Amino acid sequence: CNYQNGGLFTTHSAKRLLFEGYVDRWAMLLLNDELEAYNLTARCVNRTVIAKSEYCQAIENVECSDDLGFEIVRNEYLNVDHESIPKEAILQLSRLSKNSQIVSAWYSHELYLNLSNLSSILTSETITNDYESSHLLIVDSPVFATYLGKTWAPESMSEDEARDYDLMNNKDPAIEFQRFKDCAHRLFTGKKQFYNCDITLNTGKRNLDDIFRVAEWYGNSTIKTGQDFHGPPLPVSLGILG
Repeated sequence: CNYQNGGLFTTHSAKRLLFEGYVDRWAMLLLNDELEAYNLTARCVNRTVIAKSEYCQAIENVECSDDLGFEIVRNEYLNVDHESIPKEAILQLSRLSKNSQIVSAWYSHELYLNLSNLSSILTSETITNDYESSHLLIVDSPVFATYLGKTWAPESMSEDEARDYDLMNNKDPAIEFQRFKDCAHRLFTGKKQFYNCDITLNTGKRNLDDIFRVAEWYGNSTIKTGQDFHGPPLPVSLGILG
């Protein structure tokens, strides 16, 4: 069965599959099922007909993995010329956009939709506690890659700038994104289970056998076991003993 017509297989470059991300066909269909209750539809910016069904109905491309990406639009504007859709009624996510907010949104596992104004790009970092929850819809992103966003590199900076980065006012969006991915979403017992992003190693000053053994892992001196496990917290040094 041809994948484009609903089959089980697809073909992508290794770079897109591993790092840049592609829009999964089934994830797109499931996303639209969820958006239907909010009078919204997700579709490719570059909408093309790839085949005809047995009833001669058009089978539209919903993979959206080209550089134009996909968009979410209010249903009443589905058949309106793109240029005539009001700004607040449409959200576009482009894979190669130079806009840092959109890049971050493309690489995120969740989409944060402002139902009162779809055009405003929201990310987990920009949403404050007092954001009106009735205007916020969080859905799973249809974009998939094994190591999504890991090729998004920061702007070049001098050695002095790199050393003093944490003191800088203007943060690099790629660095902040990578920090968030690597620290806030740790594996053990879910996200935000770690105190900070600092890893501390022993110098061996008191005991040479302890050189480079972990003293704190992301700010934690122990690793908590999950809810389904029993026993006391494990010292992080166990990970490199023996």
